[in-house]
Amino acid sequence: MTTVLIITSILLSVAALWAALVRARASARGTGELRGWLGRELSHLRERLEAGQQRIERSEARLDALAAAQEEARRESEAAVEEQAESPLAP
Repeated sequence: MTTVLIITSILLSVAALWAALVRARASARGTGELRGWLGRELSHLRERLEAGQQRIERSEARLDALAAAQEEARRESEAAVEEQAESPLAP
């Protein structure tokens, strides 16, 4: 009788170890899938970040060009006002 109990105990232990191994493999597979998904998401976010940075750089360049054009227009306007102010005095 003792031998039967020992064999049964060993078989139950082997079954428990096998179940744990199957669960661990499934978990590892799930972890691998999660890592793959996270990698794809990070890649997508990195692409969006780079696109946003490029958009910001283009906007800054346009803003600089607009500021330069505005400054030139201001100078031309001041020059025209000065020219008109001097013109009636010199007849």
